[in-house]
Amino acid sequence: YHFALVPNAVIHFGGQSTGKLAPDYITRNQELLRQTYAPLGLGERILVRRWGAHGDLTMATPALRAVQRQQPLAHIHVQCHDHAGKVLVGLPYVQGVFTVVPAGVHYTRAINLNGVYELQQQHGVYEHPTQAFCRVAEVAYDQQPYDFHISDELRAWALDLLRPWAGETLIATGLRSANRPKQNWRASKWRALANELPRGTFLVAIDHEARPDFTPVAPLASDLAFYAHSQVIDLTGQTPSLMHAAALIAACQAFVGIDSGLLHVAASQGLPVVNLCAAAPEAARTPLVGERL
Repeated sequence: YHFALVPNAVIHFGGQSTGKLAPDYITRNQELLRQTYAPLGLGERILVRRWGAHGDLTMATPALRAVQRQQPLAHIHVQCHDHAGKVLVGLPYVQGVFTVVPAGVHYTRAINLNGVYELQQQHGVYEHPTQAFCRVAEVAYDQQPYDFHISDELRAWALDLLRPWAGETLIATGLRSANRPKQNWRASKWRALANELPRGTFLVAIDHEARPDFTPVAPLASDLAFYAHSQVIDLTGQTPSLMHAAALIAACQAFVGIDSGLLHVAASQGLPVVNLCAAAPEAARTPLVGERL
């Protein structure tokens, strides 16, 4: 069969049929539609607020996903820091991400995820952020991994960058946290880990800066010795965005790193993870599902 367009073959006179109906029928039908689809979120616009780093927003994706599943016709907008909001790009259940609420937009519901687990920690009570976000959003956690979209183009870029080590076992690393340096490992510990790797296994060093210092007091010589290690692939400074770093992680077979956003990105991609956790119980930060080594 072949399809052809014939311009002006059909002329549609909009509103002619409904104009012949009695107003009562139109009102009745509108009410029936509202009763049928209102529980599914028809006409609902939900604003979710969460200020923080990209790790927190990644851990919030199960809550956002559950809100959308509960009301699939609702529109979900997220107000967050601009840099952190990039983790929500490409997710089908988030229709808007911004730092400032657009003028004139009316929201039927607001969900504030700010401080929902941090305030409890001040009193010594540790709740996993994902569970805290679901609790405040009044949805059940579906026991599924975080969501994080990586484009096909970036996946191809990562595979091309790692092509010289094709066939080897690659372990991605989250070397440090820029916001919480007290969690960071020293270079000597990373070197010791590299020394223990079996032959054919490599640590893939990832950071937005080229060969960064691990701690403010770490001597530069020890840092350089780690980067020069024979079983370390130094790709620091080669990820111009978080999405590039995520694509590199997804191309590896496992992940080891301190408690940072990259750890949660690795979990979203189904990688086995090792969380070098500090300043909080391991159960309060390590991803709730997936393989933990």
